[in-house]
Amino acid sequence: MKLQLSWLVALPVGFVAGFYVARQWPADADRVPSRAPQAAAVAKTLAAPPQPADISEEKRALNLAAVIESTALDERQAQLVRIAATLTTADIGRALEQLPAVPRGSLRDAFVRDLLARWTKSDAAGAIAWVRRQAAGPLRNQGWSAVIGALAPGDPAQAMALAKSELSGDIAQALRGEVYGHWAKTDPAAAAREIFSQTGGIPREEHLLSIVGGWAAKDPAAAAAWVDAWPVGLPKRSATQRVLLELSASDPAAVAGYIGNMSDKEFAGQVAGDLAGSWAIKDLDAVVGWVKGLPAGSAKTAALARIFPSWLESDPSGTADYLLAQPGGGDKAQWQALAQHWAAADPAGAVQWASQQTGDTRDQVLSQAAVSWARSNPGEALRVLAGLPSGTNKDETAVNVVASWAGAQPQAAAEWVRGLPDAALQTRVAVSLVETWAAFAPAQARKWIEGLPAGALRETASEVYRRSAPARF
Repeated sequence: MKLQLSWLVALPVGFVAGFYVARQWPADADRVPSRAPQAAAVAKTLAAPPQPADISEEKRALNLAAVIESTALDERQAQLVRIAATLTTADIGRALEQLPAVPRGSLRDAFVRDLLARWTKSDAAGAIAWVRRQAAGPLRNQGWSAVIGALAPGDPAQAMALAKSELSGDIAQALRGEVYGHWAKTDPAAAAREIFSQTGGIPREEHLLSIVGGWAAKDPAAAAAWVDAWPVGLPKRSATQRVLLELSASDPAAVAGYIGNMSDKEFAGQVAGDLAGSWAIKDLDAVVGWVKGLPAGSAKTAALARIFPSWLESDPSGTADYLLAQPGGGDKAQWQALAQHWAAADPAGAVQWASQQTGDTRDQVLSQAAVSWARSNPGEALRVLAGLPSGTNKDETAVNVVASWAGAQPQAAAEWVRGLPDAALQTRVAVSLVETWAAFAPAQARKWIEGLPAGALRETASEVYRRSAPARF
């Protein structure tokens, strides 16, 4: 019996001595290599249940110091965890009483948190009484943090009562947020009632969002109804986004319906865009159908913008048909994006669709198809170009076709340019031809220019060459 009591007293003393040495000696184990075998043996002894007859109190304390001073920081931490695990509830209180003599540091903090968390789970009243006996300061705050954190998952009401009665300032607010997060997972309605039962102003935003997050994961519809009932001045937008984010993962159609009933149309647009983006990844056809059915407004505009890249890649003809049916023929920027993508990915399909259309839409798609075809199939590109009505768009398309064509077959492009009957257009496309050609084959470009007859075409080509390849002219 005497030996058993001696062990209970000796272990905290050894703990104190070990921490002192750990703070005074470097963490590098190479400083004391000869002690490593002894340290390993002592660590094994300390990890086992205490056997007081095995070793004297003095030897045990000295060996603990040897373990700490002869091992690296992560190993010291692991050994302290093993030592803490051997302590009974009664031993924890005695060990904690020795803390004022131990220098502060991360090892001590971790040891205290571990001991108090274990104590709280087995004897909450004892742990709370010990923390209350401590003087105001870091150790007391650390104690409450450990106790409240251990209580929160199983008894959030008691944890909240302690956070409100025993602490103030930033640490109190941080712990309240932690408690609300746990409470919302088990009884969100109770957490909601508690936060609005407080006096002293509007609840903190992070606390409200903590409850919303936990409640939304458990029952997003109920969480949404709670947020809807909030009085003016609370962060309803942030909370609504949190709820809808959770709900959209499991039931995007329900979120779509919720958005349709929102009175804040500006915010509805923002939420609609977020929903459309995430929904399109899972079920593009479903979200396309939803967007088509939305009334004109910010929600539809935002949602369409988010799904548009995926939609035009998946179904360019369907996207084109939709845009064509919109008031005014659809958004010009979206038409431009569609034409460029479609012409690059499937110029034949783009031409086939455009040939059945009329007006600017037809010409825009055909122009993009001609430019995309110019490198790989210049014959088709020229055929499409010839079918465009005369005007600025046709001339601009010719310039772009030649630039693309010259990158692959400059000699053929040059001969086509040379044979153009329209002198003004010939000059414009010659600029595009020479700029492209001189960049990668200046000698060939120069030879072609020198073979031109005197006149405006040669003068223009020579001037462009001087600017593009001055060192070689």
